[in-house]
Amino acid sequence: MFDDIDWSTFPGAYGPCTEAPDILRAIGSPDPEVAAEGRYDFHSSLWHQGSVYPATVEAVPFLIDLVCTPGVHRRDHLLRTIGGLCDPGQANGPDQPLVRAAVAVHSGPLPPLLTDPAPDVRAAAAYAMAWSGPHFTSALAEASHTETHPRVRASLLAALSLLDPDGSAPMVRAALSPASPPEARVDAALATIRAGRTLPHSAVALLAEAFTELEPDYDSVWAGDRSAAEVIFRTVDLPAAVILASGTARATDPGVRLRVAWSLNVRFGAQRSAAPALLPVLRILLTDPAPPVREAALIAARSAGEAVAPLTDLIRTAAGEEEAVRDGEAVRDGEAAGERETVRDGEAVDDGDGVRIAGDILARLDRLVLPWEPLTLPEPSPLGEAELRGHLERGLLRLGPHERSGAALALSRLGVPESDLTGPLVAVIAANGTAAEQALAVIAEIGAVSAVPALIELAGRDERITGWVLDAPSWADDRLCRRIRAVGHMLRPDGPRRHARFSEG
Repeated sequence: MFDDIDWSTFPGAYGPCTEAPDILRAIGSPDPEVAAEGRYDFHSSLWHQGSVYPATVEAVPFLIDLVCTPGVHRRDHLLRTIGGLCDPGQANGPDQPLVRAAVAVHSGPLPPLLTDPAPDVRAAAAYAMAWSGPHFTSALAEASHTETHPRVRASLLAALSLLDPDGSAPMVRAALSPASPPEARVDAALATIRAGRTLPHSAVALLAEAFTELEPDYDSVWAGDRSAAEVIFRTVDLPAAVILASGTARATDPGVRLRVAWSLNVRFGAQRSAAPALLPVLRILLTDPAPPVREAALIAARSAGEAVAPLTDLIRTAAGEEEAVRDGEAVRDGEAAGERETVRDGEAVDDGDGVRIAGDILARLDRLVLPWEPLTLPEPSPLGEAELRGHLERGLLRLGPHERSGAALALSRLGVPESDLTGPLVAVIAANGTAAEQALAVIAEIGAVSAVPALIELAGRDERITGWVLDAPSWADDRLCRRIRAVGHMLRPDGPRRHARFSEG
């Protein structure tokens, strides 16, 4: 049946998706290794890094047939795939609405899976059916009245919250209580976040307890491709994040502590104010007895940027401990076989990485100096002054960011008021591209006092903009904000008016 379609007419991730029938056939193979390879290839060719394609639309009915066929391996995984294809937080691209429509049209066989003997299949079925559309609301509500397994009940609650947020709100609030199982608390928190509601701080402490009580293999289908802890931690406000991290950083299970460390890493990379508030938790994790937790904490420290300076001595000590572990001198009994394989997003932490990361942090801390040197004037132009000025003024807003700074400096030398040059230069800084520091140096050089309000706003932002440099973006973002503040201070009437040129130190 897979060969009844001319797949050459339907694009996938790599062009005409002629491999689709082999992928679908492999998913249904009785050989578990072949089936696993098929599921992997599906995510490579038909759902690549979140993107879906015309071939994905055509594959949907076959995928639903497979998930409803007894004996097919990892039907829970296939149900997650079906739900994820409909979830805009997991799937994207111009064909995503068509994929979701295809799932809705072909989703009729899914309800019997709510009574499947395997709890993981039932929990994933609730996820897939909820994203299939509101036509399953009654079936999901009925299942919630009879289901007894905590994980499945938690998934059903999240499903009903998605389809009927107002009607399910009392159940969600009840689930965020001490009497609820930890799975229910976690999925209720995920449901609250998905509904755009604020998680009360009273519930956050109970949530921290839930993460320490969960079974090690717990994995909510509603967290997508990340852990539930990470999704919740990166979404709640900063005071709630502090409560959550503080309540889990001393958990008995090293896997919980490892998730906390990786959650810190994500939060530090997104929010500037998070690092100072969460340094006490990072301090705990840097002295954790489990080497994988310490290494993950060092990676989080690197993402914290300059705020990690108070922990310099601790980072140096952690580097020494990692050196000892690498040399085989001090791995404690009972520490986690395979913990290194649980690193988020496939970023492996190899033996000795902790030493390298700590050294990188310490080297960056040593370079927290703001050097200055005068800007050099541009070379004389062969064009006449009037012709050059007209050329530069016409091109100022159309030039690339690097050329824009040079043009603005030249126009200033030709007598153009600084207030006419501020807008294009501030736009370069706001984009936080590789030309940002150059534009900032020009603002300082031409004495652009009119830029001060915009500089104050840019320096005060809390979110990080991390796309402008691949190496340690948090440090680069911190450095830029520090220099923005310095230039803003310099341009004030009582500030030290000096020529500025920033080196890369």
